[in-house]
Amino acid sequence: MGMPPEKRTIGKPEGGWKPGTYMVNVSFQTGNPIHPAILCVKFMRRGHPANECLWNPTWEREHRISDLHYLEVVSRSEEFSKHFDKGFDA
Repeated sequence: MGMPPEKRTIGKPEGGWKPGTYMVNVSFQTGNPIHPAILCVKFMRRGHPANECLWNPTWEREHRISDLHYLEVVSRSEEFSKHFDKGFDA
């Protein structure tokens, strides 16, 4: 997938953020290759993701957007996001 740009780049989905599950490409630092991950955004605060978590099966723990050097949103998963749209009790 390549290497990230030198400058910290945190992309946004087309149309802006909303709660849901996103397929993303991420990197933690300039020397770290870009790799795929899943981003879950539980709710929004002032138009930005809040209480979000990033996951990849090769990581030892979940991460947050603030941990990243690079984030590119590939797509929003409508199938997984429907749980966010209805609320967690649905």
